[in-house]
Formats: sequence, C-alpha cells, structure tokens
Amino acid sequence: MRLHRISIVLLALVASITACAGLPITQRPEVKAVHPRITGLDFQGVTMDFDIDVYNPYPFAIKTPHFRYALDIEGYNFFQSEAISPFDLPESGPGTVTLPVRLDYTELWRTYRALTDTPEATYRISGALILPVIGRSLELPFSYSGRFPILRAPTFSDVRVQVTDVSLMGAKISADAAMTNPNVFPLDIEGLGYVVMVGDIRLGGLTAMTPGALEPGQTGRMTLTGEISAANALFGLIRSGRIGEAKILPSGYIRTPYGPVSLP
Repeated sequence: MRLHRISIVLLALVASITACAGLPITQRPEVKAVHPRITGLDFQGVTMDFDIDVYNPYPFAIKTPHFRYALDIEGYNFFQSEAISPFDLPESGPGTVTLPVRLDYTELWRTYRALTDTPEATYRISGALILPVIGRSLELPFSYSGRFPILRAPTFSDVRVQVTDVSLMGAKISADAAMTNPNVFPLDIEGLGYVVMVGDIRLGGLTAMTPGALEPGQTGRMTLTGEISAANALFGLIRSGRIGEAKILPSGYIRTPYGPVSLP
C-alpha cells in the first residue's frame, strides 16, 4: 500500500512538470504598463523608479526576473545596463517589478552641453524584462518616454541696496531683489537664509521678507533688512559714497515636490 501511494505521488509530480513544460505559447506573460516615479532629487542628480506591471498567467511565481535596458536622452543613447529585480512575480495574476535608474547631472552635462541651462530633459527607456520560466528565458519588451527635471537653485536679479538713517553710530540697510524659480515645479523657500555681498564685503543677519513659495518660472520680490554699525566695513563705503554692485547668496534648503534639498 505504501509503495502504491508513493507511485501515485510520483505520477502526480511528473504530470505537473509535464503540464508546465507544455504551457502553450499563448500563455506568455505580458507587460501591461510602465509607471515612472521620481524617488530622489538633489543638485547632483535625479533618481527614478520605473514600476513595470506584468501579468503572469502561470500557476507559479516567477523568481528573480532581471532587466536589460538602454536609456536615451534628447534622442541619443546615454547608457545601457542590466539589473536584477529583488521582486518576484506572483502566480496567476498581476504583479509589479521596479527598475531604479540614477542620472548624474555632471555626466549628463558632460555628454549634452545644451542641457547645462535647461530645467528638464526628454528621455526614452527601452529594453526587456527577462523571466526565467521552466529552464528557459522569456523576454518581454518594454519602453517609456517622458521628461525628467534638472534641479536649479533660485536666481536673483535687479538687486537694489538702500541705506537710511545714517548717523555716527551706524545705518539701516535694505536690499530689494527679484527672485525667480527656474524649475518646472514649485519651490517652497521658507527654509532659506540670505547674505548680501557688496563687493567683497559680506553682510549677514538680515531679516527676510519673501514669498513663501514660487510657482514654476515665477518671479517674486523679496526684501532683506538690517542694521550695520559704524565699525562695519560697509559703513565706510556708505560714508564715502562708493557703495557698489550687490548680489544675494542664499543658504539653507528648499522644499521640492520630491522632498527637501540643501543648497550646495
């Protein structure tokens, strides 16, 4: 009786393996969609995750699929690579595998000089998801085209410095400027601090009145106010009437839709 039961189990296993090996070609897995996500953004580069939805018709999970892919930027090949997915495809239904891609701005600008001053770039990712199935490899092609942002710090223009209440003790100073968001997404600038440079003289500790956020491409006015003492080097320039061109240096961090980013 025990031998009979073992024989039945063996026959069932053989039948199962035979059935899997004989899966009809019409039951191939299929890529249903590709969804890009920006998961990291800073002044060095951008990280994107490509979530690839795959339907698996087989009654077993597909282990450790991997990718072979190429990335084109502005219509030209940027790099080719391979990656192994840490995710398995579940049996008999939909599943998602994720391909992470990191784009370094320095390498990007070295290859595409025209992108040095642009806020975003076009890309196309294409390749194949390679699935190990019953001793053979199935290749599922995929592709997706879109745009990714190139992070820029806020810019300042039309800087005007005004001096009031000049006395032997010191003076009050204010700096007015136009602040522009050069990015394709809004910036929250509440976390910024500012220094005014007049020639090589650095003036900090100023109170800032700025818009809390700037929409894509928006320009807003900002004002910095403070006081300087008679011992400040800038006071000597004011008294001599030789105060020159000023510029504003921001510090701290900005908030993007992809998280906070410290200024370099």
